[in-house]
Amino acid sequence: MVTLGPSRYAAVAFAVTLLIAWVAPGQARAQQPPPRFAVSDCPFEGGAWLDSAGIECGYLDVPERRDVRGSRRLRIAVAVVRSTSQSPQPDPVVFLTGGPGYSTLQNTRRLVSGSLWRSLRAERDLVFFDQRGTGYSDPEFCLELNEALRDVLFQGSTAAERHRRVQAAMTECRDLMHAAGVDLGAYHSRSIAGDLADLRVALGYDEWNLYGVSYGTRLALVTMRDAPQGIRSAVLSATIPPNAAEQPLTNYQQALEEVFTRCAADHDCATEYPDLSDDSTRCWTNSGKNR
Repeated sequence: MVTLGPSRYAAVAFAVTLLIAWVAPGQARAQQPPPRFAVSDCPFEGGAWLDSAGIECGYLDVPERRDVRGSRRLRIAVAVVRSTSQSPQPDPVVFLTGGPGYSTLQNTRRLVSGSLWRSLRAERDLVFFDQRGTGYSDPEFCLELNEALRDVLFQGSTAAERHRRVQAAMTECRDLMHAAGVDLGAYHSRSIAGDLADLRVALGYDEWNLYGVSYGTRLALVTMRDAPQGIRSAVLSATIPPNAAEQPLTNYQQALEEVFTRCAADHDCATEYPDLSDDSTRCWTNSGKNR
């Protein structure tokens, strides 16, 4: 656990959508209206379970760009899972998911049912939200981009060909988003950190605790750096610091090739799986057809 200490310093896809590969430079904050949270029906299905789960959903209203007066507004989907305690601690746990690009709210029921979150909920409220450009939050990015990027991994292409296809898929998505009026310069960790800071204020919490996994750890670190007010503590799992390059496609391909190489060099593995690389490609291609 990383703690900000008793002084409580006065001093969060899609790349987030994989389209933006840098952390934007500092931005002057234009005057904006105070953050506002509006309660609404939960956007995910839950049936009778949802009715009895103690979950309050709604949307946080934020500007697409905080440095532009009159910037268009985005809705950030939020679910607050109330503590099961009769006298909960005042500081909730807010979950910063990974990816980047995963939807937290789509997995609300699974998360709430898990042992970790049940134990946390026994003492505190839990706050889940979909980062801008992901899940139920605005805007909706190119859904087909996810599949295009996955397929690149399993086509047996060279590194140069994978790079070309990734660039082509991202360029196509970028052009579509530009045509829809989306300002891609507003989708990065610092903007999401601003959303996170606004969300705490809008929900009325004086302090809360960050729990980040994978990309969510980068978001936590950026938030601790840029908007530390109200952060009581932070837990980082599978940390990706802001100064570390992210190459998920390349890293994943290298990991697979290492497995294939070691299997081919091992007599028992090679005998049991003589065509492991080809089998993996066929498995992924068939699963993609069935999605």
